[in-house]
Amino acid sequence: MSLLDLLLNRKNVTYDWVKRPGLPLVVDLDRHSLCGVAVGAAIAGLAGLGPADDRRHQGAVLGYGRGGFYLTYDRRLATLTGFVLGLTTGSGAARPYAGTWRWRGREVMLSASTSPQRLTELLGEEPFHDFRDEVTGELVRFYEHPAAEWQFVFDAQSHLTSVEILKDAELKDPASRASYGCSKPWALGT
Repeated sequence: MSLLDLLLNRKNVTYDWVKRPGLPLVVDLDRHSLCGVAVGAAIAGLAGLGPADDRRHQGAVLGYGRGGFYLTYDRRLATLTGFVLGLTTGSGAARPYAGTWRWRGREVMLSASTSPQRLTELLGEEPFHDFRDEVTGELVRFYEHPAAEWQFVFDAQSHLTSVEILKDAELKDPASRASYGCSKPWALGT
């Protein structure tokens, strides 16, 4: 860290993290986790990822473009609030996420070629809500769980472009549900 960075406290939580060689990138949907760290847990558990792309960025979003994902965190509590995995280069990542996916204790295959129908088959459950943007044709498929919300985003050609795992469900908020055209009541507690 330079003297100027030190004086101005220009660093983020990942500044001193050390990349652990060979750390497998694994999204475990059962646990709502990335590399064993669940949303809501201490972000320090992800130190093996090494520093974020911009070690000096002080916002609540930490980019790992080389890994195809970014993290969001609560700076005050130092907890992981979510993560977004890009499955295409156009989804904000330098390259697509190339790690593995686990669901119900087994490895599953999710990629840009996964269609909405295939996703339903893989997960074995219907989504809580589907939202289709009438302008772009993009489909956002929401799955709700007590500990997290999953958002699977498909482009107009039904290619999976990104997956977002959030601690705080967007559809928990009545105004959000209304904006997405969701008439279902929230049933997972407050």
